[in-house]
Amino acid sequence: MAQMNPHLILHIFLPVLIFESAFAMEAHTFFRSFLQIVTLAVPGLIVSSFLTAVLAMNVFDYGWDLKMSLLFGSIMSATDPVAVVSLLKELGASKQLGTVIEGESLLNDGAAIVMFNVMLEMSNPYMTEPTPTEIFLKFLRIAVGGPAFGLVMAKITIIWLGNIFNDAITEITITLAATYLTFYIGEAVFKVSGIFLILLSKQSID
Repeated sequence: MAQMNPHLILHIFLPVLIFESAFAMEAHTFFRSFLQIVTLAVPGLIVSSFLTAVLAMNVFDYGWDLKMSLLFGSIMSATDPVAVVSLLKELGASKQLGTVIEGESLLNDGAAIVMFNVMLEMSNPYMTEPTPTEIFLKFLRIAVGGPAFGLVMAKITIIWLGNIFNDAITEITITLAATYLTFYIGEAVFKVSGIFLILLSKQSID
């Protein structure tokens, strides 16, 4: 296990874990709170990464520049509110509050991966530093192209499932296959965030 490629482990377990989290959320509550979720996940991530980068530059004695510090900040700003959401459920808190926190976590993970990849390219001396236009087009492709492809995959899955009647094994197989196909095609072919794709695809299926 220790000799396995970490990307292989990520690509095996991440799609189904993201789908499970998205499956547990109510689509109506998610879309009703979508503006708050996106505001916390994207601008919130950028602000958090920048503040973490400034702190790292002034506290750590590693000689990091701003690019390297932002790379560190993008890693540290990804949230994991599993314990918080579980506690909110036990306390009987508002379902909308739990959906906002969990939805923000999922979108935050996707945004953090995108920001990490951008900062990795900018801080790596052996890679060509992307121009501001290239960075903007990359974010635009992810923000527009990702959801569009997710909706297309959701419609295909709905049509596929619509032809199945009272066959749970086949329905589960199709759902899992669609999850992995959405993730892999989005990541490898369209170069968009697989996390965004799975989340929006699942919510659209609902």
